[in-house]
Amino acid sequence: MHDINNIDLNLLKALRVLLQERSVSRAAQRMQLSQSAMSHTLARLRQSLGDPLFVRAGAGLDPTPRALALQQPLESLLDQINGLLSPSEEDPRKLIHQYRIATHDFMVEGALARGIKNLRAQHPAMSLELSLLDSHSNQALDNGELDLLIGAGIGAKPRFIQKRLRHDSVVCVLDSAHPALDDWHPGVLNQHPLVVHQQLNHSHPPTAELLQECRVAVTTGSLQMQLPLLPGSDLIALLPESLARTASATLDLVARPCPQPMEAITITALWHQRAKADTGHRWARDTLFAPFLQGHDNNGHR
Repeated sequence: MHDINNIDLNLLKALRVLLQERSVSRAAQRMQLSQSAMSHTLARLRQSLGDPLFVRAGAGLDPTPRALALQQPLESLLDQINGLLSPSEEDPRKLIHQYRIATHDFMVEGALARGIKNLRAQHPAMSLELSLLDSHSNQALDNGELDLLIGAGIGAKPRFIQKRLRHDSVVCVLDSAHPALDDWHPGVLNQHPLVVHQQLNHSHPPTAELLQECRVAVTTGSLQMQLPLLPGSDLIALLPESLARTASATLDLVARPCPQPMEAITITALWHQRAKADTGHRWARDTLFAPFLQGHDNNGHR
């Protein structure tokens, strides 16, 4: 026997028991086999290994030098196989070394940033890779090139698991001296030029419907690109409230509720079913999700 494909691994389990018991009858009892079945198993072992393995000695068996030489490596091998197939109880941080996330740029400033800091505090050696969500992100997750998607307006394939992390209201952001602030009325967005995100705003149905009636002056590839365009301009941006709060605190901008009722943006996380039971992946995503879920009543899968 020189090829693992040519041997039944159950024979190795039987050999270990025979070496421990030195008796066909006692080995048969432990293996829950008849004595004749155990004798047949020993015959197969002898044929496969090309050695008698045991010789009779009174009421028991004496192992041959070949069998004795196999005993310790066999014990080690079967213990490793058993450990491989048993549920892992290791610290999950030892099971994950790299985590690849695709998300929107504005997500990194708030809850996601706190989640990443928590990850790094608990696992400083972990390598994180952040990229911007785009039209290829779903396929990259499916192919195993990404571990997690976090964002708004991202569709889930049937083999993806999704979890709602939070709802983010849509608000208007504009320069603190913008003339619209003097008369904030339901039709104000139709009277002033807008700056919008080429993917996020158009994938959010209420916003997309509103944009059909407005004048879009600037389209950007990210929400962060919109912020420098607003100070001193006549542009109005439709932004998630979480980003608007940050912008208002750092730039000369103000946020106002949308003059027309707007449905909140749902921030969702997606991961592949193959990672559902992965202990390291679960620890990483739960750590990332915690800041999003604090103070929110969200339902979803873990």
